[in-house]
Amino acid sequence: MSELALGTFGAIAGLVLAFLANLVLLPGLQRRTDGWVPDAVRTPITGWNNRNVKLYNTFAYRFVLPILLAAFGAIAAVQMFGGVE
Repeated sequence: MSELALGTFGAIAGLVLAFLANLVLLPGLQRRTDGWVPDAVRTPITGWNNRNVKLYNTFAYRFVLPILLAAFGAIAAVQMFGGVE
């Protein structure tokens, strides 16, 4: 199998993993952060409130995590299975 096909399969596996994390982990993470900081209070160092924490977590799970897991999946698949002739 060519390295391009292996990389594609690894990237697809990473995207599926990111999609499942978005469906399963993100709602639980947002429920846990509900009581972390009250809405009217801002954290001292970053100035974030509860709304900003939810917004950044959602952004990370929907945009950053799929890119990272797709790249990691492609690289891992080529490294593990690519050298076989």
